[in-house]
Amino acid sequence: MMKRMIIRVAALGCILGLATSAYAQDAVTTTVKEQIQPRESAIEMVPDEEKEARTKRAIDNMRGALSKVLRYLEESRQQRDVLKLNCVNEKLTAIKGLLRVSEQASVTMMEALATKDVTVAQHEYEKIMIANSKTDELSAESEVCIGEL
Repeated sequence: MMKRMIIRVAALGCILGLATSAYAQDAVTTTVKEQIQPRESAIEMVPDEEKEARTKRAIDNMRGALSKVLRYLEESRQQRDVLKLNCVNEKLTAIKGLLRVSEQASVTMMEALATKDVTVAQHEYEKIMIANSKTDELSAESEVCIGEL
């Protein structure tokens, strides 16, 4: 009798676990699709003539975010708050890397536009736009680190 009850409970647990897992996976897949589809269509619609100006604005935005996070780093140093310092420093390192990648991608994109290599130009442009978006996220996270939000 006890053995049957244990088996039933275990079976019910497995069924619920599988159902929950499948539901969560569907929700994640739907969310990812929703995020990717608008981004892809918006990036692809940009004409080659406009990519240079948008790239310049994106890189300027990333440099501004870098400056802001550097100020937060200095502020956390002055407060001698190690937790804030480590958190902001992590965001700063990531932003520096994204900016470096974006600057190189910008050069490659400009070369590709000059030689009319549309696929390479599009790829580099997408890298810059994604890095810009990620930089905005990291900048906001750095504000959370210092408690500004």
